[in-house]
Amino acid sequence: MKRILILLLCVAMLLSVTACKKQKDTGTYIPTTTTGEPHDPTYALDPVINRFFVEFLDKYGTDIMDVQSIRRAPGTPSTKPEDLTKEYIANIDGLAVTVRNASYTAQPEGQEPYDVYLLRVSIEGGTTVASRDKMLNVFSLIACTVDPGCTKDRADAVVTDLSKRTNTINYSDYYKVSDHITLLHYSPLNKEVGVSTRIEFQSLNYIPLEKK
Repeated sequence: MKRILILLLCVAMLLSVTACKKQKDTGTYIPTTTTGEPHDPTYALDPVINRFFVEFLDKYGTDIMDVQSIRRAPGTPSTKPEDLTKEYIANIDGLAVTVRNASYTAQPEGQEPYDVYLLRVSIEGGTTVASRDKMLNVFSLIACTVDPGCTKDRADAVVTDLSKRTNTINYSDYYKVSDHITLLHYSPLNKEVGVSTRIEFQSLNYIPLEKK
């Protein structure tokens, strides 16, 4: 009889531990303070990049961006130690997206210096129409996140235009996406050569959350 009671007790404890684990696994990805109030999580050490991750996840959730994939870019042998935290990589809808803090301090002659906040984003596509379309869709999601003035209709119009392009677009072409977003580079689909599609753009005035 004692053996049966002990066995039942062990089963009950195992079930309670499993239930507790499931509850933790299905919780929200937004951490809370000790008082239970939600606060902005830290996904990147750089404040400009962290703002992007916070806002994108708030807007689209973890079904689109894999939080576990967020990592610092490896850099190069010439990368300065202080710049190693200014570039991160994350998987968004299965694509590698690189985000970089390209902010700088402007020093106009005869005026006080001021900070110019820039978020630079590049997305690697593939060599098929499907992968190109996925890349452009991720671009539109990010554009609507980093510039509230970039409406879905505007983003869709840009995606439609880019999908028809056969020529490479560079910064000198000055392709304006919205008031704050400028296209820096776009490699269209070229199945004959087998070159992957790629898009790079930047958002102006992307101020860290703590300075807003």
